[in-house]
Amino acid sequence: MQDFYLEYDADHRVLAVRVTGAFDDAVMRRVYDAVADAMSRRDVRASLLDLSAASDFNLSADAVRGMSKLAPLLPDPLPKYIVAAADHMFGMARMFQITSSGRDALQIVRTPQEVYASLGLHTLRFERLDMR
Repeated sequence: MQDFYLEYDADHRVLAVRVTGAFDDAVMRRVYDAVADAMSRRDVRASLLDLSAASDFNLSADAVRGMSKLAPLLPDPLPKYIVAAADHMFGMARMFQITSSGRDALQIVRTPQEVYASLGLHTLRFERLDMR
């Protein structure tokens, strides 16, 4: 079972990562690599990591701090979002935000609808990306 998948709205150039399984240190690294690959082939103007459907969340603080030191895949001022409905996910996302540099445009929100409203988008047409 895949723990996440990628979607892209070509009209608005939004890349979405949807986590559907367990989200742990190893999955977080695979997400980073998959996003880097997807962004190398597309013109991305906004991105979101949606944790709202994650079946389990077990990130270590060390992994979050380590990931925050990696170069942002989408440079500022382009908007980036983490959707974290649960309090413990929200807290870890905030820790990532606080310990990161070069991610001033990163916002932590509770729902995907907040992302779409922030971007001023009403109709999105996400298509699932082949990750092979």
